[in-house]
Amino acid sequence: MEHGTSNGYLLGCRDARSCPGGDTGETCPEARAAYRRECARAAGIAPRAETVSAAAAAERVREWRRQGLSIREISALTGCGRTTIGDLGSDDPLRRRRVTPRTMRLILSAEPT
Repeated sequence: MEHGTSNGYLLGCRDARSCPGGDTGETCPEARAAYRRECARAAGIAPRAETVSAAAAAERVREWRRQGLSIREISALTGCGRTTIGDLGSDDPLRRRRVTPRTMRLILSAEPT
């Protein structure tokens, strides 16, 4: 089997820790991911948006909720969707752990009137 290739992944080398890697040191799972990204870009699919930790935004939304603002009001104030605001305001840590930098800027720069 030729390691460090997408074909190596398809032939069963799926654990990056046990793959010896190819000439460049790239493992079979890394090679497969790179191949799939190349195919997606060739098909016109945009790359996944960069995300950052949502901790600061979530704390801000929870603070506004404690002050009595509704999800709808916070959504209008920030320009973010109600689902995003609802997820950030939730106490469930698995709801939304990451947001885009744009969403973070919108939430952190908003001031209630």
